[in-house]
Amino acid sequence: MTFPNDTIEVAAAYGHVDVVKWLYRSPNVKAMVRAAQNGHLNVVQWLCNARGGDVNSDETSLAPVFASAAEYGHLNVLQWLHTHCSGNCGARLINDAASNGHFDVVKWLHENRTEDCSEHAMNMAAAKGHFDIVKYLHEHRSEGCTTYAMDVAAGAGYLEIVKWLNDHRSEGCSTYAMDSAAQHGHFDVVQWLHNNRTEGCTSLAMDGAADHGHLDIVKWLHENRSEGCTTVAMDKAARYGHLKVVKWLHEHRTEGCTKRAMNDAAKYGRLNIIKWLHVNHNERCHTADAIRNGHFDIVLYLRLHCEEDFYRHMLTNDVVRVPLELQQWLLADCGELLNNCQFKEYNMEFGN
Repeated sequence: MTFPNDTIEVAAAYGHVDVVKWLYRSPNVKAMVRAAQNGHLNVVQWLCNARGGDVNSDETSLAPVFASAAEYGHLNVLQWLHTHCSGNCGARLINDAASNGHFDVVKWLHENRTEDCSEHAMNMAAAKGHFDIVKYLHEHRSEGCTTYAMDVAAGAGYLEIVKWLNDHRSEGCSTYAMDSAAQHGHFDVVQWLHNNRTEGCTSLAMDGAADHGHLDIVKWLHENRSEGCTTVAMDKAARYGHLKVVKWLHEHRTEGCTKRAMNDAAKYGRLNIIKWLHVNHNERCHTADAIRNGHFDIVLYLRLHCEEDFYRHMLTNDVVRVPLELQQWLLADCGELLNNCQFKEYNMEFGN
C-alpha cells in the first residue's frame, strides 16, 4: 500500500510519531520541517535518526529544519539539532526568530551559533513591535538596520520604538514613516515625526488618512503641513463611506474628486455618499456598478434622480447575479436597454 508523499508530513506536523514510523520509507526533510514548525521534538529526533549514516556531514539539507524551529520559536528543537548536527545555516535563523519575537531564541543563537544575521532582523523586530529584541540586537550585534525600521514602526504605531531608534540609531526614516502613520490613524506618531524629524511626508499622508476615515489627521495635516492631497483622498473616502471626510474635503480643499468617487460609492453600496455627491458635486455614476452588486436602493435613487445617466450607463453583455426583486424591476422598467444580459437570481435578505 502506498500513500501520498505529504501524508507523512501531515502526521509529523501533528506530532503522531507512531504514524510517522509506520509511513516512513525514505529520508523526508519536509516532514522534519513540519515537525519542527510545531515543536514536536520526538518526531524530529526519530526522523533525523532514521536517516542513518553521519548526520553531522549533511546539515545543509537540514537547514530548513533549523530555520523552521527558529521561526516558530521552538528552542528545544534548535538545541537538539545544534548538538547533533554541525555546519552553517545562514542568516535566516536570527532573522526569522527576531521577526517573530522569539527573544530567547535570538539570544541563544547569538551566544551559541556562528551564523550572522542581516539588517532584516532589527528591521522586522521594529516593524512588529518587538522592542526588547531591537535593543538586544543593537547592543550585541553589528548588522544594524535601515530606514525601514523606523518607517514601518511608525506605520504600526510603535511610538516608543520610533523614539528609541531616533535616539540610539543614525539611519533615520523616510517620508514613508509619516505617510504610513497617517494612513493607519496613529495621530501621536504623525505629530511626533512632524516635531522631531525633518523628512516630512507626501500627499500620500492625507490621501491615506482620508481613505481610512481619520478626519482628525486630515484636518491636522491641512493645518500644519503643505503637501496637501490628491483627488484620491475624496475618491477613497467616498468608496469607503466616510461622508464626514468627503464633506470636509469639499469645503476645505480644492482637489475635488473624479468619477471614481460616485462609481465606487455605487459599487460598494454607499447611498448616503451617492446622495451627497449628486447634490453637491454634480458627479455622474455608472448604474451598472450598483446593479452588479445588488444595491437596489442605489439603483432606485439613480433612476429617480439621475435618469439621464441611469439609462446611459446600463448593463451590456453581462452575466449578473442580482436579487430576484431587482431583476424583475429592471426588466419591467428598462428591459429593452439590457442588451444581451443574463441574470442569475438570489433572494434578497433583509435585516431583522
